[in-house]
Amino acid sequence: MDKNRVQNEGFTLPEVLAALVILMVGALVSAGMLINAIDGLRYGTQMTQALSSAQEKMETLREGGRWRRKDGEDWQGAINRRWSIERDPASFGKIYLVVKVSWRDRLGFSRELILSSIFFDPL
Repeated sequence: MDKNRVQNEGFTLPEVLAALVILMVGALVSAGMLINAIDGLRYGTQMTQALSSAQEKMETLREGGRWRRKDGEDWQGAINRRWSIERDPASFGKIYLVVKVSWRDRLGFSRELILSSIFFDPL
């Protein structure tokens, strides 16, 4: 082996810096995707809570003739529920029930979910 020859083992500084830049870009992209996934989960949770609240109100209004009352509004925590009840004069006993649920998301934007149903009541 030649004593004057230098062995080149390992990576050069530019190679290490390039690898670090690539890793940092990948980490930033992954963090952005994680934030979007968390926001999506939060929005899905809010929609599920709103739908559950609307279904609960609709079932409460349909039970025992409570839907015979007119329009109304109430609050369930941070969720506002409004409902309207309309009879169809052209058809005997057809009733339209609409429950609107609204809330504000974590950024302050107003969100709304509308659940409607048609049912028959001969009275």
